[in-house]
Amino acid sequence: MGLLDALSDILGSGESQSKGGSTQAKGSAQIKVDLPNIEYSGNRYYCESSKSENSEWSVSYGRSFDTDEHRVFLLQNQGLQFTKQLTRIEDAKVANTGDTLVIDGGDREELSGKAYVFNTSGEQKFTQSFDANVGASTISSDGDYVAVATLNPDCTTYVFDLTEGEQIVEHENQDGNKMGLDFQEDEEGLKLYLAEGPDSDPFYAIDLNGEIVWRSDELERQQRLQTLMDSSETDDLEEALDLLEEAYDLAGEENEKKNVAQKLADTHWNLAKEIDKEEGDSDEWWQHLNKAKAHYSEILPWYDGKQGVAKVSRKQGKYYLNQGKEEAALEMFQNIADLEEEYDVQLLTDADERKIEELS
Repeated sequence: MGLLDALSDILGSGESQSKGGSTQAKGSAQIKVDLPNIEYSGNRYYCESSKSENSEWSVSYGRSFDTDEHRVFLLQNQGLQFTKQLTRIEDAKVANTGDTLVIDGGDREELSGKAYVFNTSGEQKFTQSFDANVGASTISSDGDYVAVATLNPDCTTYVFDLTEGEQIVEHENQDGNKMGLDFQEDEEGLKLYLAEGPDSDPFYAIDLNGEIVWRSDELERQQRLQTLMDSSETDDLEEALDLLEEAYDLAGEENEKKNVAQKLADTHWNLAKEIDKEEGDSDEWWQHLNKAKAHYSEILPWYDGKQGVAKVSRKQGKYYLNQGKEEAALEMFQNIADLEEEYDVQLLTDADERKIEELS
């Protein structure tokens, strides 16, 4: 984080300045607005735009087709209030007051970002530097608060009180980068909603103390899933199995499902070994082996899946041999050979190869 800087006179209002220049409403004749295009002083800009909540103000920012410079424009009823040139503008938002938040991404050569807030005359009210790229930003409708979310490796959301000119929240983002921020107020006060993308549903919300005060169903699901996975690290294998089966039902995307499936496979395998020691082979022992094999197969082509299917097939092959069922035993050892050929990985032991040769 850079030091908080409330300087208001760094960037002047004269358009003759190469950086931070501004044009007031009296200069509106210099601008032609046909969004997403703006023509200003003979240069054309392709812009992104957003409006204040009360629709009174509009802020646009973009890069010139002609000079490659970046500019932000504050408009009221299509009339230009001010414009400023910055190094690389990545985001801009405007409050109901016309106060405008602008994010300058710098020169791309290092992780950095800078937030500015300007009043309707283009005078600088606030600036803050970050030692990280900025993923999202927003300003409250009354212009009193600004929030900025940085990207990895910082991956943090900062909230600033503009009336006091100070940072009030430093919140470590849950579940990765947040690319959407939105202040909303209700009877409980002002909340900041964080989303994975600018058009995504909110993932959760924090208050002005940085505490999570609302969670989406998706976050609740993820947290319950993590709790189940953590709780399954127990010596009671039957209890672990119950927890993991609930986690399996909760898992959504493919990697989540596979992570749970791997732990389920290991647990069924360990239960089978435990039963084998205490009771010998039984229907329950065989059922756990089959379930372990099914879950190991589910996580293919992961290496743990290949190894898992191989060790279960080997155990089943040995069982069939002891039962005198040579054809069934050969099928189990051949399963390992087929898996080895399909994935080009060493899975057969010397003993496995001898058994295939003897039984073929």
